[in-house]
Amino acid sequence: CNMSKIYLTRGTVMGQNYFPPEKEVDFDNNNIIVVANGYINTNQTNNKPLQKIISDLYVDEGENLINYLEGSFAFVLGDGQKIFAARDPLGIKPLYYTDFNDTIIFASEIKALIGQGFEIKTFPPGHYFTSDKGFVKYYELKNNKDNCSSPEEAASEIRKRLIEVIEKYYDRDKNVGIYLSGGIDSSIIAAAAREVISDL
Repeated sequence: CNMSKIYLTRGTVMGQNYFPPEKEVDFDNNNIIVVANGYINTNQTNNKPLQKIISDLYVDEGENLINYLEGSFAFVLGDGQKIFAARDPLGIKPLYYTDFNDTIIFASEIKALIGQGFEIKTFPPGHYFTSDKGFVKYYELKNNKDNCSSPEEAASEIRKRLIEVIEKYYDRDKNVGIYLSGGIDSSIIAAAAREVISDL
């Protein structure tokens, strides 16, 4: 069965479900409450829980913390004064919301918002939200279609970038395996990973 934790701060109620034996994470840190889902590059964060990464960055950088997060994530943060929420640039992690009067409700699943009687909206990828500014776009995909002069050059660039990403995210302290679906995407990733991980 799933378990839940509920936290209260000024004008804000936050809760998060988790499933034993999944480790329970205390998401109250220095009066900053963070509910989060996602994965951040562990090479940058020393394997700290995502909530701790976000709250520590918020203390140091404020809203600018969003520029230090690299990975897939969706989170809502409350500091007793305002709400700060964000979603990763590609929208890999889900986040929805509904708003009415002076209230806004966020959830990672639509079903959590059903019955509120108001329109359910998708939190836009590459945006953050604050209770004083509203939605702010922090990331926009670049159009690089004119940077390659031929299909061969484009293929070479894709290969190079795939290898760079694997080198960046590969945890050398763990054994690595790859699930092959037989499709082109997993096959390409496996081939690129073989360039980095000799004993794959």
